[in-house]
Formats: sequence, C-alpha cells, structure tokens
Amino acid sequence: MPFRSSPSVRVQAGVLFTVAFAWLFSALPSSTAPATIAKPDQKTLVVLVQAEDCKVCAQVRPLIDELEREYKGKVDFVRLDVTNSKTTKASRKTARQLGVGLFLSFYEDSFPAVGVFGVPRKKCLKELFGINTKDTYKTAIENALASSGTCSK
Repeated sequence: MPFRSSPSVRVQAGVLFTVAFAWLFSALPSSTAPATIAKPDQKTLVVLVQAEDCKVCAQVRPLIDELEREYKGKVDFVRLDVTNSKTTKASRKTARQLGVGLFLSFYEDSFPAVGVFGVPRKKCLKELFGINTKDTYKTAIENALASSGTCSK
C-alpha cells in the first residue's frame, strides 16, 4: 500500500523545500548586485582577502594601502577579513553584494589573495596569491583599467 501523507505534512514539506531553496540561492554569489553597485559606470575593484593574524597578509596590506592612495577616485578597494567566523560572515555578505562571492569562497582558506575585477565587477581579470611586488599589483590594475577579459592567474 503506498504511503499517503496528510495535507499538513505536504504543506510542511513544501515550506521546508521553499526555505531550503531560498537558502541555497542566498548562499550563492549574486548574479545581480544591488542597483547602487551594479551601475554601468562602476569602477575597477581590487579585493584583498586577508586575516588580521596572518603575517604574510601584514606584508601585503601596506602595498595595497599605497595603491589605494595612488588610485583614489579611479579604483575601488575592499578588504574581506576572514580572521574569524564573525568577520568571515560579514565579508561573505559584502562579497555577494559586490558580485565577487565566488572569489572569496575560493580564497577564504588561502590568504592573502588579491583579485582585480574589471567592469562589470563580476569579471576577474587577475588573481594574485601571497606576496607580490607593488609593480605586479600595479600592472594588474593598469591592465584592468585598460581592458576587460577573463580571469587569469
């Protein structure tokens, strides 16, 4: 004899499916960033995935700070902090809003990592891992400002 469920069981299963479906898609990188971020005239974005207690990250931060001053008004910079669960959760939210959630999820456990995103921001033009020279970061930013394309390592 086949199993017959009551209407309340079917409703509960439907609610559970809807909640699970909504959670799954909220956890994925957003394909549509909020209107305030997804403007056609948005800037190139440099993303630093880092942790406060990471000694290598501490060597990369001053380079990124210098570049941020040099490219003020031309390029947006964001730091995604993965030091602990609270900062990681906030960084995931920020990354999703900026359309770089997949980049963060890839480098969340391997840092420091720098991603240079063109316009639209969802296009990663360059990924840099570990310590690099200021000129290496600068070249990646200049290339992003000059063109768009696919992500390279």
